Parts: sequence; C-alpha cells; structure tokens
Amino acid sequence: MKKFVLGAMAALLVVGAAIPAFAVNAQTSNEEFGRVVVGIPYTEAGETAVSMEEARKTGLDALAEFFGADFSQLEGFVVDVNYQPTMNPWADLTSPSVAQSSDRQIWVNPELVPSGRAIATIDEMPDYVFPMNVYRSSWVGSVTVPSNRTSDPEGLMRELFRFSIDTETGAVLSLQFFPSDDPTERTGTLHRENMGNPMTVFEYAWSMTGEHNLEYANHAMQLAEELNLFEGEVLRAAIDGGGWMLGRGSSIELIVSVVVECIDGEALRLTFQGRNRKELVDVNFVGRNIDHALNRDGSVTAPRMAINVGNPDSLFNFDWVNR
Repeated sequence: MKKFVLGAMAALLVVGAAIPAFAVNAQTSNEEFGRVVVGIPYTEAGETAVSMEEARKTGLDALAEFFGADFSQLEGFVVDVNYQPTMNPWADLTSPSVAQSSDRQIWVNPELVPSGRAIATIDEMPDYVFPMNVYRSSWVGSVTVPSNRTSDPEGLMRELFRFSIDTETGAVLSLQFFPSDDPTERTGTLHRENMGNPMTVFEYAWSMTGEHNLEYANHAMQLAEELNLFEGEVLRAAIDGGGWMLGRGSSIELIVSVVVECIDGEALRLTFQGRNRKELVDVNFVGRNIDHALNRDGSVTAPRMAINVGNPDSLFNFDWVNR
C-alpha cells in the first residue's frame, strides 16, 4: 500500500526540473528565527480540507519514516506550518488585479525582464510554457533547530527538515532533509564527503556517464521498493539532475536526483547526497498535487510533468533504466 496518503485511506531544490517560467510564492518573514517561511499564516484551509494539525502530524511521521528523524532527541526544535494557496498561473495571467497583487503567486516571463517589465499576458508568454499546470493548495511545514554554525554568532535557528502536504487529499507531496544542520550523531554513516568547492562538484556531475545512471537508477528503484512508495510495481528510473549542497561540517557535497516511475504511471523524484553514501535527502512525488493543466486558450488538457529524462536539451540526458 502506498505510504503516507490520508485522503481516501485517512492516511527546495528539485534539481533538474525544467521550469520555463517561475512563480514568486507568498512568503512571511519570521524575524524571531531570522529566516523566511514559505506560505501564509492560516489555520484552516476549508471545511472539507485536511486540518493544519493533521498535516503537521503526517509530515512529522513521514520525516521520521524516511529520514530517521527522532524528535525526542532534538532539543529546542520548532515546527512551523503555513498555507500555500491554490496556484493557477493561467488565471493570474488573465486577471491583472490578481497578477499585480503582492500576496499571490506572480508568474513572469523571463524574456521580458531585460525590458524592465516582468508580468506578462497570456499572449506574451512563449509557447513552451504551455500547457500550464494548475496546482491544488498545500500545507507547507519546516522544522528548525538552534544553530551552532560559526556563521551564526547570534545563535539563529536553521532548517533541518521541510515537508508539504496536500490540503485536499492529505497526501505527502514532498519531504526534505538538510544534513548540514543535523545535530544528531548517526553512527555507522560516513558523515562528510567534501569535494572542495561547488564548481568541482558541478564538473563532476556534468561528466557523469551511463554507468553512473545505471548505478543511481538501480539504487533509487531498490529504495523505492524497500520503502513501498508505489501501489504498483517499480518500472524504471533515470538520473535527471545533479548539483551540490552543504553537508555536515560545511562540506561541499554532490547531490543527484533520480526520477522513479511505476507501472501505473506515477512518478517520484529521489535526491541523494554524498557520492558514495547516497544519503536520501529529498522525496518529491512528481505531479501528485497537480489538479489539471490549461492550454493558452483556457481549455483543459493533460498535465505536464517536470521530468527531463531523455530530454536532449538537458545536461543530464540519460535513458530510462528498466527494473
């Protein structure tokens, strides 16, 4: 049975995603902890929606399951949960009053920025941004812990985990773990694989071969089966991105994202940190919160998935590896 789906059962860095246009999401500043929280402060999403408290519990349970989070051992941690409204970029672009509002997602055309204007109309958007996906609302949460980094002399809070929960179905949409801020000593794990600097990591990622693709694809498919992430059987997988992230002790480490697909078409993206240890740091259920998609004329069509597998324009143009 698929894990962490409420709904019918009552249950940052997607790397490699092709994003032709981008959204500036509503955010609130949390001065007490010196950081920015995604979403808006809101306690209820509607009479039939999953409550904030339910989402909080689901998110924390999922973090414990996937990343081994032991909240009984975390001192001084804080959980913030905020509301991310439905995102309909097509409606934003056809409604000037909405498109110019600072508390809504604002879709922009990057090609217009040099001219000093960002907000575009439907007619001004390039063809490659269609169809436009319409996303359901979600609860977005973060878990912060006191930081002892030397770069934080004032003792600020740092994010250790993030999670996102669909407000309609209660399904887990995404989970993220930041080893760089993990205060827990995890025995039996190689904690640091410092590759020197970000450019060295990028050069390594860009030079990955089909052998790397086979290695990571098999690792991701095995993990998906062990964690029972799909209702159907795992079908195939492939690398679709790479880059770097901070590791423990401020080490500069490789991260690689892999798309895994099951026989019924559902896909997810798993991101691993550390070239050798391949520590799971991000789980993203691709398309789980997409409601539908719209063509330029507003007609409904099939959603578009942000998956670069086999895309000749992608730096990570690898073929699927079958199970």
